[in-house]
Amino acid sequence: MKTEAQQAVLALHRMRQQLVKFRTMQINSLRGLLTEYGEVMAQGRAALDKAIPGVLERMVDRLPAILIDTVRKQWNGLIALDKQIAEIERRLQTWMKEDRRTRQSLPYPALAC
Repeated sequence: MKTEAQQAVLALHRMRQQLVKFRTMQINSLRGLLTEYGEVMAQGRAALDKAIPGVLERMVDRLPAILIDTVRKQWNGLIALDKQIAEIERRLQTWMKEDRRTRQSLPYPALAC
């Protein structure tokens, strides 16, 4: 049986995993959309970040501004996802440090497991 603290950690891990999956979906979606307009780029976030400024610049004259703005907002939204993921990771690290200190301060640390 897991303690509430252990369940909380698992919940944080699940939330982080969901955000990472969503970020990957967003990256792939943007790449797919841009491919439909002839803008092919390598897989991964770094390739997207490197290519998208030039891609958007080339597409300004061909596509409606509303589409360009929406793509730009989706791309910038990845930064927000990065921050959410980093915050969860920070919370997990903090919890692990605090939990380790708590277990070490117990008179019988082996009983904390």
